[in-house]
Amino acid sequence: MLVVAAVQHVAAIGYMPDVVTMSSLEIAELTGKRHDAVLRDTRVMLEGLNLADHSFVGGYKDPNNQERPLFNLTRDLTETLITGYNIPLRHKVVVRLRELEEEKVKPVANLNDPASLRGLLLGYTEQVLQLEHKITVDKPKVEFYDEFVESKELHDVAGVAKTLGTGPILLFRYLRKHKILIGGDGDNKNMPYQKHLNAGRMDVKYQNYTVEETGEEKIRPKPLFTRKGVDWIREFVKENGRAGL
Repeated sequence: MLVVAAVQHVAAIGYMPDVVTMSSLEIAELTGKRHDAVLRDTRVMLEGLNLADHSFVGGYKDPNNQERPLFNLTRDLTETLITGYNIPLRHKVVVRLRELEEEKVKPVANLNDPASLRGLLLGYTEQVLQLEHKITVDKPKVEFYDEFVESKELHDVAGVAKTLGTGPILLFRYLRKHKILIGGDGDNKNMPYQKHLNAGRMDVKYQNYTVEETGEEKIRPKPLFTRKGVDWIREFVKENGRAGL
């Protein structure tokens, strides 16, 4: 149970770690990046610095109670890792690092004072319970997203809209507004801009349709997201806001 694990963790670290660290899991949560991508970036960084990655390895249990790896990074390594991230993402991590440092300088609990110890454990337990609640609430969303991304190679706008908590009409408008899809009334309407095709985020198929007024048979593009594109559009929305969705 997470609460028991929390108490054990408090006892193990003596309430005051010697060094402020941040886990790769928290970095992923703050930046909106997939944790496996943060793990990969961390391994590349540690290799480039000639540091043994096993020295920083930790672990956690996912919502399915499966053991998963993570890295615990010092402030210097955390800042080195996020150098390649964009400014808003770096800012989130730097702010969190400052919060961790401020927590570190708080007075250490008096282990001989039952009231002080009880207050610390109650506060830690409350945080864990909040985390458990968040995991419970987010689990269906996470499971749907994982199942959706792994289900097939290409994903239509309607399916991607569901993962973003919106509808396909609104997402089409959002994509045209942000110059991801071509707008207007021409034959290329909803065609992905070439840079997104070149980046491997999107693909396109063509489908036949009939012009109601004239009965003319025409073809139009159907935009599709790749697996890479689904991750990309989620980060894009986080960075650029949900206005219009």
